[in-house]
Amino acid sequence: MHRESRRDMRRALARHVNLTKKNIVLDVGSYDVNGTYKCLIPENNVYIGTDIAIGPNVDFVMSEFSIPLKDKSIDIVLCGQVLEHCRNPFKLIEEAYRIVKPGGHVFLVAPFIWPEHRFPLDCFRYLPDGMSSVLEFSGFKVKQAYLSGPDCWGVGTK
Repeated sequence: MHRESRRDMRRALARHVNLTKKNIVLDVGSYDVNGTYKCLIPENNVYIGTDIAIGPNVDFVMSEFSIPLKDKSIDIVLCGQVLEHCRNPFKLIEEAYRIVKPGGHVFLVAPFIWPEHRFPLDCFRYLPDGMSSVLEFSGFKVKQAYLSGPDCWGVGTK
């Protein structure tokens, strides 16, 4: 994760959600390879990290397209620098939709322009129309889809 990604996530969260109230925040792809979003979530919230392998900043392991949490149990899903590694991003974000509470949010960020970086795969690059498609086909209402630096962002609500 590059520094701008964390800065942009801080801005997106501030624009779309109230972190002064208690939220349950799930970070999908939380394995700390080169930084996390955990520092952006105030202590009055509950931060949970999940990834496909155990490691730093991972609270529980998920399978490729299945998050072992109850329906409508999460207020906010963060999914940063993950979708490019996912063989079927539509399926993964459908799973995020299942676990997000009504009125909840999902924040997606994936590269628009970035060199290949297999971890373990590197499948896609995104433009705003593609990010909107992933959100819409998964059930989310698109609040924003835009480019910022080398990244494409998508913000959706249930």
